[in-house]
Amino acid sequence: MKLSITVICLFLCAFTCQAQRIYIISNPSQPLYSLHEYLEVLEDTTNQLTYSEVQGKPFVSFKTFGSKTRARYSYWGRITLKSLLEKDQRFIYYLGSANIADVYLQTGTKLITEKTGRLVPLSQKKVKQGRNAPVPVLLYKKARNQPTIIYFRFKNLDDRPPLIDPILYTVKAWYTKFKTRNLILGGFNALLWTLLLYQASLFFLTRHRVYLYASLYLLFTSVNNLSTSGILPEFLLGEYPRLNEATWLLAWISLGIFYMALCRAFARTYLYLKTWDFILKGFMRLLMVSLLAAGLGILFTFRIGLFQQINLVTGLCMIVFMPFFALTVFFRKIKGTLLFNIGVIQTSVLIAISYSRSILNTTSIADSRLDLIGVAIQGILFTIGLAQRLKLAEEEKNTAQANRITLIAQQKDTLETKVKERTKELEEKNEEIQVYQQEIVLQNEWLQSRQEEIKRQQKSLSQKNKYLLNQNNLISQSIEVAQTIQSAILPNAQFLEQMLGAYFLIYRPKDVVSGDFYWLQQADGKVFLAVVDCTGHGVPGAFMSMIGNALLSQIIQVQEAHSPAEILNRLHKEITTTLRQKETNNIYGMEMMLLVWEADTPLPKEFVFCGAKAHLMYVLPHTAQTQLVKGDRRGIGGYQPQNVFFSDQPLTLPQGTMLYLGSDGFKDQNDPQRKKIGQEKLEETLSQIAHLSTKAQKQQLEQLLNTHQQDALQRDDIMLLGFRV
Repeated sequence: MKLSITVICLFLCAFTCQAQRIYIISNPSQPLYSLHEYLEVLEDTTNQLTYSEVQGKPFVSFKTFGSKTRARYSYWGRITLKSLLEKDQRFIYYLGSANIADVYLQTGTKLITEKTGRLVPLSQKKVKQGRNAPVPVLLYKKARNQPTIIYFRFKNLDDRPPLIDPILYTVKAWYTKFKTRNLILGGFNALLWTLLLYQASLFFLTRHRVYLYASLYLLFTSVNNLSTSGILPEFLLGEYPRLNEATWLLAWISLGIFYMALCRAFARTYLYLKTWDFILKGFMRLLMVSLLAAGLGILFTFRIGLFQQINLVTGLCMIVFMPFFALTVFFRKIKGTLLFNIGVIQTSVLIAISYSRSILNTTSIADSRLDLIGVAIQGILFTIGLAQRLKLAEEEKNTAQANRITLIAQQKDTLETKVKERTKELEEKNEEIQVYQQEIVLQNEWLQSRQEEIKRQQKSLSQKNKYLLNQNNLISQSIEVAQTIQSAILPNAQFLEQMLGAYFLIYRPKDVVSGDFYWLQQADGKVFLAVVDCTGHGVPGAFMSMIGNALLSQIIQVQEAHSPAEILNRLHKEITTTLRQKETNNIYGMEMMLLVWEADTPLPKEFVFCGAKAHLMYVLPHTAQTQLVKGDRRGIGGYQPQNVFFSDQPLTLPQGTMLYLGSDGFKDQNDPQRKKIGQEKLEETLSQIAHLSTKAQKQQLEQLLNTHQQDALQRDDIMLLGFRV
């Protein structure tokens, strides 16, 4: 019976995997492979699905799913790997971060199960490095032609959402990563423990509590880092993973308590800053209560995520207050606290950056490198500062004794010194007055010469203004002629109405001539409608529009290309060739959308759309929602990504559908406060007015544009074309 169930599961797995994308391993020298685009994810809201049950369940692409995991659900992942290498090779498959991960590796009829995760004891893991979820994978060589299908199930028990982050490492790359980690963290912790032992020895010699607080602060900082980085569970707490998860949180709260105590003792707030002394003691009490609650809560519920969020809030309050505390200490000019103030401020900044990452990413992954760097620098500064304070205390004692000896002698000399200084000041004032009088005479002579120079410059400027006015008139005449030429190549209203029927057009060049243009042709029974946004505006944009218009006509009428994607590909090649972009390194180009349909076909109409960084909008009849057909992430002309291609997108639209094509000038237009209309506002407006006549729609859109723009300058060419099917 068990054999039959296994065969059925393998058959279903093989059947369902036929539609899966296979990630091919072909480069023997590549150290790691990111598998995010090939991974498929299934959210298990029941937490009950088994390996055999998920075989027939629908998975979604991880790229579509994203990282939207929740703590109370389980998550299944699925990916197929195949090796084209010349020999069998072992890899480490890093799944991400989760408390418990069950992994199923199937190659042919062979099924291997693995267990990994943060709460799995080290003895049950095949990969000992790292506290998250890595598993070993053996991929067979190319000659065996056997793909490996990997399923894994993530489940968290600590009230934090799991993190899915699939990366395939070579064994060498994986262990090199952890050797580097051990080297860096070993250096950091060696520094911390050196400072810790130094501070502890000073405490036993002097019995000053400030050294005790500094030692305990560095101790819990090191423990927290060793726990979160994975070193502690690898070398000491491997069989007690729950204890390790509690260790970092309790150490985190403890270091905050002793940090507050250290700041109070270092700055002697009980003497100089009594208000701040009250605030810091309040923080310490709050953290002590938090420490007790976290210890009991973890013991009975293990809800680390809840207590992590609570301590993020208390920690954020400390981060905000501590720089103000350091500035207060600085302005009070308490001797020996300069390095202390610098240490507090730089640590607050680095921890604030780390906290912002933790707030934005609530999963169980935490990066404490910035915290550690800040604490290491702070520990060095505090150590030097404490040594300076001892030195200052000795110097103050010697200075006070010397001051007593010289005080009487200084008082005797004070009156005589003041009389001499006053006499000297009067003599210096008389000399300054004489010099000032001489300077006034020289300044008057200089002003007269400047007036004569200004008169000569005014005459020269008048002549230049006349010349510039004449040149401006010539340029204006040339641009007006260019406008006439550009208008002549655009489709006229009669042709637009003949091809499109009920339509409207909003066309506002930023300058006299425009870099936006619309193009309409009929060839071989097909209608070709294009809306194009060229690089720049004014004269440069107009030149590009002339080139684009001519090349479009040539491609469709002479080269007889009818597929929108093919037309855009040929236009891209023609632009790069015509402008010699490889030789001149210019990146002028255009964004456009192209719509093609049969001229005389019954309704509903069948359209084919292709966009180059431009999107088509339409509103179906009897609906109130604007639909968006996104173009490809590739422009025309200039340097374009090699892995993105133009693609045809067929559309079947019923009678009454409103289609909208335009450049980004409308939605990007700003008001006097520099706020744009925006894509969302434009789509909302179109959905509200689509049922109106095209004439009424144009009036509504122009009213929206004018009301929003007010007296702000037009920032780009504006073009929006709409017609009804």
